Amino acid sequence: MIFSCIILFFYLLINNKTLKDILSNQEMLIWYFIFLLWYSVRLIDATYLQKSQVDFISIYLINTITIFLCINFSKLKFFVTKIIYSLSLFYLIACFASIYFIAENQSSGFINIFTVFGINFDGSIYQNIGLWLSFLVLISFNYLKNISNSFNQDKSKNLFHLFVFISSFIFLLIIGARGAFVATIGSLFYLVRNFNPKSIFAISLLFVFTFGIIFSLNPDNLLAGNSTIFRLLGLLNSVDDSARIYLFSNAIDLWTTNFYTLFFGGGVKSFPIYINQNITGWYPHNIFLEVLCELGILGFLIFLKILVTGATNIKQDEIGTALSIFMAILFCVTGGIDSSYQILFFLSLYSVNK
Repeated sequence: MIFSCIILFFYLLINNKTLKDILSNQEMLIWYFIFLLWYSVRLIDATYLQKSQVDFISIYLINTITIFLCINFSKLKFFVTKIIYSLSLFYLIACFASIYFIAENQSSGFINIFTVFGINFDGSIYQNIGLWLSFLVLISFNYLKNISNSFNQDKSKNLFHLFVFISSFIFLLIIGARGAFVATIGSLFYLVRNFNPKSIFAISLLFVFTFGIIFSLNPDNLLAGNSTIFRLLGLLNSVDDSARIYLFSNAIDLWTTNFYTLFFGGGVKSFPIYINQNITGWYPHNIFLEVLCELGILGFLIFLKILVTGATNIKQDEIGTALSIFMAILFCVTGGIDSSYQILFFLSLYSVNK
């Protein structure tokens, strides 16, 4: 990653660009530096235990480089969208392989091929697959939206996008990634607003038909204990298997402890200490609540300014806005400050290239 950043930076320098050109349109980065300043101030009185849980590389280096380079290379967003789409197809193929090759193990719910081969990454492989399947759903739907009035001009390509949209959406219902599913639905509402009504009806009808066939053949995959549908229904029955309600409520309690925490927060990485979890990995699973409870209203307003600045610069880029909405909603149920480069990536990349 560092090597790639060096190459991109030198490309900027030798591409007949002045320092003024390179640093132009960096309002989002400036606001992130202000956020870093406040973050650093709140680090001053942090304990050694709190500081040991800070991901300094992500906070100070990766986020900064992400904003800087993505804004400077935002003209490549069209190609990056295609790359994301292509890489996401690999996960869709893996899902089909899971159904085909290990069908006998599917009675307890969807078991992905990565788990069978022992490739668990960070232990939350279903969330990783859910993220990429969501990209597939949104980008393929955006392609369908763009050609909805001329579907017959390139039938093979259009049918391919339709197949990808329906199949990836169905797998998203199976793998158990609730956050990715909810965020995808939110982004689809944005994309569908100007869609051809006849095309929406046809796609919905085809989706229901395909879903019905799969459900009739194997209802266990869709209603098993670790499926997305079952886990969402569990919330209605107050079954919080991921402890989200516990984490959210404690983040609010920490934030509202007193007037000091209300405006300035409890301090960097104060949340895990507050809930007596002195190990890395415990955070509110809601980036906005994390900023509020650890950095207060002041930190929250600065962070919100970063997002608003990026969102304003996106303007009329449909898929860029949809992916940014997706990441913002996703980070309301998972993800935190340490991994905020994922939101900043889309907000920066799809900004207007002045």
